[in-house]
Amino acid sequence: MSSALTAVLLPALLAAPVGPLPFIEDDHLQAEKTAIATGKLIAVDVWATWCHTCLSMKNFVLTDPEMKKLADAHVWLSLDYDLEKNARFFQAYPVDVFPTFLVIDPKAKKVVSRWAGSGTVEQMLRFFAEASGNLTAPLSAGRQAMATRNYEEAEKLFASALASEKTPARRTEILAALIEAASRNSPKRCAELGLLHMDTTDDTAPGIDFIAWTAGCAEQLEDAEQKKALWTRVRDRLLRAQKAGLRNLSPDDRSAVYDTLASAHGALGDEKAKRKVFEAHARELEAAAKKAATPEARATYDAYRLACYLELGRHADAEKMLRASEAALPKDFNPSWRLAVLYHAQGKVELGLAAIERALSKGYGPRRARLHTTKIDLLLKKGAHKEALVAIEAARKDLARLDPALIRKTWTEQLDAKEQEARGKSKS
Repeated sequence: MSSALTAVLLPALLAAPVGPLPFIEDDHLQAEKTAIATGKLIAVDVWATWCHTCLSMKNFVLTDPEMKKLADAHVWLSLDYDLEKNARFFQAYPVDVFPTFLVIDPKAKKVVSRWAGSGTVEQMLRFFAEASGNLTAPLSAGRQAMATRNYEEAEKLFASALASEKTPARRTEILAALIEAASRNSPKRCAELGLLHMDTTDDTAPGIDFIAWTAGCAEQLEDAEQKKALWTRVRDRLLRAQKAGLRNLSPDDRSAVYDTLASAHGALGDEKAKRKVFEAHARELEAAAKKAATPEARATYDAYRLACYLELGRHADAEKMLRASEAALPKDFNPSWRLAVLYHAQGKVELGLAAIERALSKGYGPRRARLHTTKIDLLLKKGAHKEALVAIEAARKDLARLDPALIRKTWTEQLDAKEQEARGKSKS
């Protein structure tokens, strides 16, 4: 938000991990000048404090000593999506998947390559190393089209790249990009791609992303039988991946397996199997959090742990975890916000309102829209409809101060729906 608080909060809320890549933090103009002066491309990590996969990449992949091989290859730039000072960058280079890694030609001011989501150290090394290669090849051209949201062109280019690629690992990476593009063009075509290629993808992060995109498209299908068939294939594919051991995945990437598998069991009506997935997921996340060397690294797992604890009714464990994060990361609004979500689920409205006020006092940028929504939900649950309307107005004012490049249509639609609910209940 444009407020005095923003100036105080400009330093990263989560301490930047020390690693082999010399990142320039939240200063794309400086990165651009340096890149032009040195004749290099700009490698960009677009992340957000609330994005668990972003934190996983920052804490466990980009900090890997092997990444030092590329330290001098590019000018490295890290951008917090919620910092308003970065809005100018996102006007030129829109991003809607987190994390997103871009490689930019600073003179042409053009994205030459794009990677959405997580990847292994090996995959990231290859992606960044190849970014300055044959930029007219279908894969590179497709990534450029995705960066400009030309999804129809991107789908055609990725299909062309797939047709000529024989290496299984590379085919999986292309398929993950292809199905993302297809999902934005046609859920039906996305589902068809999922059915056609699901059994040929590997069990790396892009392979799991391919299955997750397929699952997302399954939800949008109107035909009940088609939807059931697709969910069945998703379930069976993920069960095979689990049986194989998921050795190439980080704990956060394995979370995507658990999350999508739980959704599949739920969609197929098997609540017992769904609960077992959440129980196993919680155990694995707890083990990963226990091994984390810093509070920042441990917080990587807070989002999925909260989801598991809520599903399993382990509210006390969730509260203990989040209070520990809140104490260890006093500048980070996420633990306070997640506490408010927890208290809302429990019906502890006053505790929730206190927690969300703490979050709002630290929150900044577009993420404040989500914090406002949580506060409004708490007030509606309390029956404080007039207070909810005041909170809705405050949220609208915050959105009005944001750069348009950072605003999503769904946010205003949500506020409209909540205002209608609040006004309707205040009259009854």
